[in-house]
Amino acid sequence: MLTKDQITQQIQEINKSTGVRLYRLRRTHDLSQTQVAAEISLVPNHVSAIEMGNKGIDSRKLMAFAKLYGVTTDFILTGNKDGLSAVAKSSLDGSDWFS
Repeated sequence: MLTKDQITQQIQEINKSTGVRLYRLRRTHDLSQTQVAAEISLVPNHVSAIEMGNKGIDSRKLMAFAKLYGVTTDFILTGNKDGLSAVAKSSLDGSDWFS
């Protein structure tokens, strides 16, 4: 059985890896945090906190990010590229996303 500290650590690791993927998606789409925040009805500080892994992401925000970037929620959460459209894959080609 996991301890409370182990669970907290796992959640922090998930938030951090999700945040990194969201940061990379935002940069790939050449958007500022302010632009992303306006698109999904958040304040820029919240986008920053999510990208830094300091805040988790709820299902509503997760779906909004996925729609904005044209990727699956699975890709945002896990990095799994299965199910990405050809357009999404091509927008990420040439980067180190799939290496």
